[in-house]
Amino acid sequence: MRIDPYLIKRLPKYSPKRVLYTGWARLSDHCSSYFYEEYKLPIKLLVDLPDAPPACWKETQVLAQQTQYLLWALRETESIDGCVVEVGAWRGVTTAILAANTTSTVVAIDPWIGSSNEVNLASFLSRTESLSNVAHERKSFGLAVREWNHGPVRFIFIDAAHDYANVAHDIAAARPLVSPGGMIALHDTDNKRFPGCRRAVYEVAEHYKLIAHVDNLTVLMV
Repeated sequence: MRIDPYLIKRLPKYSPKRVLYTGWARLSDHCSSYFYEEYKLPIKLLVDLPDAPPACWKETQVLAQQTQYLLWALRETESIDGCVVEVGAWRGVTTAILAANTTSTVVAIDPWIGSSNEVNLASFLSRTESLSNVAHERKSFGLAVREWNHGPVRFIFIDAAHDYANVAHDIAAARPLVSPGGMIALHDTDNKRFPGCRRAVYEVAEHYKLIAHVDNLTVLMV
């Protein structure tokens, strides 16, 4: 298991361990940016995609086409025992879409840190309050995994912090939870603002089966 970045943030600001980790994390993203084009995965489109439902798209960074791929993965893993997980729920748009299209429990994990995120949390709660299959976890993904009591996972969508350290940690933390044949989808994998996200996905892609890769969304099978 990789070091949980949220645990590092608990250390005093000038703790040697925190200083070293922060330096490594920043250097990792710098290198990710420099080698950005080398971390490119081949585009892999799918057919027979579900329609994207009506949604408040201005309150999510996930596009309608990307949502179609999420719904496809949700449909394709329906026969696998386990729950659905979203890491980085923000205002709950994709949470609500996923929950409305499955009877499985959808575990939405987001710490909603900072006063500005109280507005986002309120939007999330309002948008998902009528969906009885949504389980709300206000904590970091690392802590959620350490306290995990939701059983196996069939599909997980990771769309949280986008730097290399966090994405690499989230992928590593997710892997033991996902059942064989289950899928992991990751957002913003082709955004030059987040080169570490692309690198983290590229590094694990050879250990998984690349199921789909559309602009800014990658789906892997465990």
